[in-house]
Amino acid sequence: MWICPNCKRKFKIKNQSHSCVLIPIENHFINVDDHVKKCFLELKKTIDTWHFVNEVSTPSAILYSIRSNFLALKPKKKWVDIEFVLSEEIDEFPIHKVVQASKAMFAHFIRIEAVKEVDSQLINWLNMAYEHNIGRLI
Repeated sequence: MWICPNCKRKFKIKNQSHSCVLIPIENHFINVDDHVKKCFLELKKTIDTWHFVNEVSTPSAILYSIRSNFLALKPKKKWVDIEFVLSEEIDEFPIHKVVQASKAMFAHFIRIEAVKEVDSQLINWLNMAYEHNIGRLI
């Protein structure tokens, strides 16, 4: 584990490339539609039940990690882009893209535009990402 001497963020790899710029979470909701923040707050209900999770707000995303980033929320003007990492590839709607992030990890991409899209399927996937990451901590 490496801790950046400037921003104090934790990384798996020494001298990992990153931005040290951190911003308040509220800055992500300036000049965005009201439903974007509502979507974020609905996602936060699940995130707030998790233990040992670090939350970091950068200019491009709100990142969640334990040993490494496993979830990124990216509020945009009219939607929230969600990226989460799983040990298996899931090719189901509303996932619109999957990228193999490493030999055994797959990054999944979803875009939500309404609170009703924060459904049990999405929450299940996010919980799977968390559980995989917390399992690596133990």
